[in-house]
Amino acid sequence: MNLPEGFITSIKELPGVDSDSFLRAMEEAPAVGVRLNPAKTCTRFDGEKEVAWCRSGRYLAERPQFTLMPELHAGAFYVQDPSSMIHQRIIAQIATRGTTLLDLCAAPGGKTTACLSSLPEDCVAVANEVVPARARILQENLRKWGRPDVIVTSAAASELGRLQGKFDIIVADVPCSGEGMMRKDEEARRQWNPGLTQQCATLQREIIADILPALAPGGWLVYSTCTFNIKENEENVRYFIEEYGLESVAIDVDASWGIGQSLDPHIHALRFMPHLTRGEGLFVTLLRKPYDGAVARSAHGKPARPEKTAAAEWVKPQYNVYRFGTKLRAMSTACASLLSDIEGIKSAILDAGTEIGEVKGRDIVPSAALPLSGTYRPGAFPEREVTEAEALSFLRREPLVLPNETPKGYVIITYKGLRLGIVKNLGNRTNNLYPKEWRVRI
Repeated sequence: MNLPEGFITSIKELPGVDSDSFLRAMEEAPAVGVRLNPAKTCTRFDGEKEVAWCRSGRYLAERPQFTLMPELHAGAFYVQDPSSMIHQRIIAQIATRGTTLLDLCAAPGGKTTACLSSLPEDCVAVANEVVPARARILQENLRKWGRPDVIVTSAAASELGRLQGKFDIIVADVPCSGEGMMRKDEEARRQWNPGLTQQCATLQREIIADILPALAPGGWLVYSTCTFNIKENEENVRYFIEEYGLESVAIDVDASWGIGQSLDPHIHALRFMPHLTRGEGLFVTLLRKPYDGAVARSAHGKPARPEKTAAAEWVKPQYNVYRFGTKLRAMSTACASLLSDIEGIKSAILDAGTEIGEVKGRDIVPSAALPLSGTYRPGAFPEREVTEAEALSFLRREPLVLPNETPKGYVIITYKGLRLGIVKNLGNRTNNLYPKEWRVRI
């Protein structure tokens, strides 16, 4: 499907943009990128070209069948467009110890995992997605990524905005007209029309207005879209600055990387354009809320009391275990406090900390999320290394036959040293505890 004529006209009207080069690049094949998890080891992409603005990002020559790579399911890498990897660099520039971060429009989890990779260990993050079905995908991806102290919610920006001053950083990759996705998504070409850009720009202003009360004075707003027009980008940023007194701050990048700059000389922003960098369209800017000397934060709720349980031996000592119904979750005190705050608003909480197990009678069945998480205490369960074929069999929820010397009981399955999940070894057979909704179907 051809690019819409109205879109072509709008690109030709962008000041200072080489529209001929841009439009030629829009017909080229999109770049394929992966971003490695700094908390896990993955050697599969050794030797691939590094993404200039993200040291853990890699360009691939072609798109392989990622689903058949056990490392993906272990959370050792994330498939992501290289342009969006800039969020990892931005968070590294602004995050400090004890930071509380909210990713407002987080599904499917690419930008969230990029942000988490740059947060110091003692930070807490909330990943939110208002669409419940997309929020479930977000939850799965974050469980596999394995970062401790992450809360997953499905709430409107207006609800989270009631958490006054709770967040030091808010990442808002807002819904947009999707012009930057036209190279690889025909639906983005099909849905485009001039009215859509105005509709999206209005929605974006509403979202920022709703969520800004939750940003602490002196806090950071990372605003981004995957579109090219000025209305959703520079014009909206100018509005945020004038309406809310936000300060535009430069993002630390190297000029040699060729990233496009703001089309408004009074605003600091980055424009990833297909004729300038290898990646899809992205606009991103960094704004700071004025600090008036008074940190207006709503009062902390009262966290649940830690559970006295044998499962506490499964996690590192800096994490407490809390019971929610039959589920046991491990998290820091800071994460538990923020969770109690969120429980006080009308919000669907899908996940919090690390689900480590479920109480069933007198037994505690370990969760699939436990071995994938940084909360897990190495050595808590015996481990068994498997081949790639065996790893894929496990990921399909097929029964594994383990060597005779394997201890009976719960055993963690590993592939190239990466923990994939848990089986219960009965001796002559195993019960595969990999979640049904995660299973590989090919």
